[in-house]
Amino acid sequence: MYNILLVDDEKLVIKSLQATVNWAKYGFQVAGFALSAQEALEKLEQLKPQVVITDIKMPHTTGLDLLRQIKQRAPDPYCMVISGYAEFEYAQQALSMEAVGYCLKPFDAEEIGRYLERIRQRLDEDWRRDLDHIRLLDAVQSSSEHALQYMDQIYREKAIDFKTDTIFAVFANHLPSLTWLNSPLTFWAGYHKAIGFCSQACLEQFEQQIKLSSDKTSLHVGVSRQICGPEQVAAAIREARRCAYQVFCHQSPGTGLLTRAGTCTDNLVLLVELDRILGQDAVEAQPGQATSANWQALLERLLRRITADFMQN
Repeated sequence: MYNILLVDDEKLVIKSLQATVNWAKYGFQVAGFALSAQEALEKLEQLKPQVVITDIKMPHTTGLDLLRQIKQRAPDPYCMVISGYAEFEYAQQALSMEAVGYCLKPFDAEEIGRYLERIRQRLDEDWRRDLDHIRLLDAVQSSSEHALQYMDQIYREKAIDFKTDTIFAVFANHLPSLTWLNSPLTFWAGYHKAIGFCSQACLEQFEQQIKLSSDKTSLHVGVSRQICGPEQVAAAIREARRCAYQVFCHQSPGTGLLTRAGTCTDNLVLLVELDRILGQDAVEAQPGQATSANWQALLERLLRRITADFMQN
C-alpha cells in the first residue's frame, strides 16, 4: 500500500477525513497526520509518504506555502488540497503548483476516491519506471555480454549512434536540470543524481541553460569526453561523475558548475579514485566544504585498510 500524510490544523477535521474515506479500497493507508505545516515537513522526512493531503488555510504557514516547500524536495510526493473555501484563486494557485486535486469541505468520499485512483495509477507508473531505471543503471555499468546486448537495443531504440554522432555522458546531481538537456536517454543514478547522453549541439544548449538558471545553489554537472562506442559508456559515466566532483576545488558555493573532462585537477581525480577504491562516497559533501577534511578522512580510511590487509596476510 502507498502511504498518505494528512495535514490540517484541526484534529477533528483529520479524524473526519480518516473516517470518511475507505483508503484501503484505493490502495492507500494513512501513515500519519500533522497539525501544522512545520510538523508536516518533519513528518515528510520521517514517513516518506507518497501522497500529502493538506488544508489550504492554516495559521503561520498556509497549505500553499507548504506545497511550495514540498516541491523543492526530491523526490516529492503527490499533493491534494482541501478547503472550506470555493475560491477559484486558491484552486488555480494549487493546480499551478502541480496539486492533483482540490476538494471542498464537507468531504465527498467518492470525489476523493476518484483522485486517489488517478494518483495510484501514476504511482504504479512511477514504480515501473523506477525498476526500468535500476535495470538501466546496472546494465550500463556492466561489461557482461548480456548487458551489452541489452544496452545495444536501448541505444538503437533511442537513436543513439556512437559511430556517426558526437556523444557525451552527462552526470548531474540535480534531477530537474537534465530536462534542459533534451537527451534521448536519461535515467536516475541515485538520490538527487542522474545520467544522460547527448550530442555536441544539445550539450552547448544545456550549458547555456545552466548559465541562465536562477537557482545555482546545488547544481553541479560533469561531462565526459566523446564516447566512441558502447564499450566506453561505463568509463564515460565514471569520468562524468569525477568531473562533477570539481565543485570541491571551489570554495564559493552556488556557482552552478559544468565541468568537462580534461579540466579536473590531478589531485581531484586521485581523491575520487581513492574514494572509489575504499568503496564509499566521502567526497560527496556540501558545496564549498574544504577539501582538506575530505583528504584527511580518506587517508585515515586508506591507512586502516592497508593495516587490516597487512594483519590478514
